[in-house]
Amino acid sequence: MLTAQFILEAIVHAEDKTIIWFGANKRNDKSDAFRHAYFNALNAQRVNPMFVASLGLSHESEVPEHLSLEVDMDLFNNERGILIGLDNATLTESELSIRIHNYLLEGNLVYLSPLDQVVFPNYGINALTFLTPTDE
Repeated sequence: MLTAQFILEAIVHAEDKTIIWFGANKRNDKSDAFRHAYFNALNAQRVNPMFVASLGLSHESEVPEHLSLEVDMDLFNNERGILIGLDNATLTESELSIRIHNYLLEGNLVYLSPLDQVVFPNYGINALTFLTPTDE
């Protein structure tokens, strides 16, 4: 399968699995942490991990400064996903999804908390928001 085609399919798989586990695809919460880690784990299993990492860095490079915590969160979870994908190269997509979800429950991913109810323009980020382990 072509790399670009696989990456596009991985986006759909990651979004679908996130909805299965969390009921929605949100931003800056635990569902976002899962989606980033799972997407990168899928890609790391089948695509050059250096390319996967650079894809994530490139995706986060144009984010405004006031969303820097969001970038930190996404890059952290991307890196964890790549490592999990490399360490679990023989797992099926479903098995990998369970592995990532367990990793999240153990607090090995991060999300942003607390978040404001008003989403725009900072996607809930406020002066009290910080990176929080996913077991909290």
